Amino acid sequence: MLPDYGIYYTQQKKAFISDAEEQHIISHVADYAICVVRVVELEAEHA
Repeated sequence: MLPDYGIYYTQQKKAFISDAEEQHIISHVADYAICVVRVVELEAEHA
């Protein structure tokens, strides 16, 4: 499994936004919080 990462636009409730929505966010960046998460698979521990 490869690492997974990306941007989720919480306020818009979607992972992909239009160019117009992106430009609005860029123009008003102080109004948004940014959180970046990287998901990786860990090996299971064998008891």
